[in-house]
Amino acid sequence: MTKIFVLHKFKELKSFLYVFLLVILTTSGQAQKQNQKKLNLDTILQESKSIFTQGKRKEAILKLNEALILTKSKKQQSQILAKRTLFSEQFFTSEAFQKYELAKSFAQAARWQDCLREIELVSQTDLNNILVLRIKSLCQIKLPQMNDALKSIQEILEFFPDDFEANLNKVEISLIQRSPLNGLGILEKIEPKTSLEVERIVIFKAKLLEMLGRSSEAVDVLRKDQETYLEHIEVLYELGTLYSRISGNDWLSRKFLLLFISRCKRIPQVELKKRSFDLLIPKTQALLLEIDKRLGIDK
Repeated sequence: MTKIFVLHKFKELKSFLYVFLLVILTTSGQAQKQNQKKLNLDTILQESKSIFTQGKRKEAILKLNEALILTKSKKQQSQILAKRTLFSEQFFTSEAFQKYELAKSFAQAARWQDCLREIELVSQTDLNNILVLRIKSLCQIKLPQMNDALKSIQEILEFFPDDFEANLNKVEISLIQRSPLNGLGILEKIEPKTSLEVERIVIFKAKLLEMLGRSSEAVDVLRKDQETYLEHIEVLYELGTLYSRISGNDWLSRKFLLLFISRCKRIPQVELKKRSFDLLIPKTQALLLEIDKRLGIDK
């Protein structure tokens, strides 16, 4: 019995030592892999920085995309994404940045030809700058130069497939080309991250639904948003103009247009220009005059 007991204990000890050794070897192997990954990651990050300082923005961003694949750490991924955003938006010269600011001011004033002229000068020196490409594609849409706009959008999506502005510009092209189903399909894949992005998606969705002859659904989309987000001012304008196109809704149209103007009066002038509301106010006032005339309202 004693021999059997000792033999049994010996087997247990042997089994334990085997498992223990296996755990050590596995842990050691995992640690080595982690260290190798970290080494590779650090190397790639250093390489991307060096490439960027040489003025090779595209290559630097692609290097950072490699780094994203190498890590599952949320913290490291966040750091890499922050650096990728920095590389994609940083201007190589102060002169390029000044021209970009000028182009942006032209865009806010809807001076699209002037905007495109300035932004093309910037794009000659600041290649693959995502801020430049966003404004460039917007100008090309407004002029309209659709083929060129799609090329600019594709340049952005090559690096940032989920870029909000680029995908929304594709929706606008669908609207202009009267392809509402295509536009709605793109909208479904866009994930807004801010309240303003939610508002812009809602507005485009309403326009696309109206183009499909589904005006009542368009109204529902806008009304639901207006009741949920009190800060969404442009939705008021869209509701007012949409109601003006639906027979028998002049009073509702008047209500929302007046509310839009009232809310605009509370906004600082800088913000009005930034969101181009200063261009919408005269249009709103002109439409109100037409509606008041139809309703027989004397002022």
